[in-house]
Amino acid sequence: STPLYSSAASDVYKRQICQALMKLPKNVIVCVASGNDGEHQVGSPAYAPTVLAINALDPATGEKADFSNYGPESAFIMPGVDIMSGIAPGSLLDVIGKGYPSYSILSGTSQATPHASGLIALMVEYFDRLGYTLTVDDVKKMGQYYGEPHSDERGYGMLKWEYAEKYAKELGLIS
Repeated sequence: STPLYSSAASDVYKRQICQALMKLPKNVIVCVASGNDGEHQVGSPAYAPTVLAINALDPATGEKADFSNYGPESAFIMPGVDIMSGIAPGSLLDVIGKGYPSYSILSGTSQATPHASGLIALMVEYFDRLGYTLTVDDVKKMGQYYGEPHSDERGYGMLKWEYAEKYAKELGLIS
């Protein structure tokens, strides 16, 4: 048998995660961090076609953070540098060691992804109140229609609330 820590086992595990994500209904919108290796290739499972790969933006420069992975699968770019982040007390990230509640300034695509996830959660609720079920394809269309021209580095740029309002008008859900 293959040890759990081997790259072969890791590759199988990554494929299984991607396969599971691809079986989710389209109204389950999953945002995934693209990875922090600075590579021109998003990490697993961000390359699954049914998820939104989120890259990290450096708000100080307005550009993709140097560490952020990127690629053709990139959906959006959100703030991911020097983000005040909650951390588990006693974890490796608990550099202050003050216990609960613990916060630290962190950078990564894992800090960028919650910005997109939170905004999309609000969009799902908004469209639900309008009697419409938002899908991952709808969010991608919002990026295509109202965002930046797609690039590997930035996807469709930053996801913004105004996209939801414009899209609702486009669909005839509001005037």
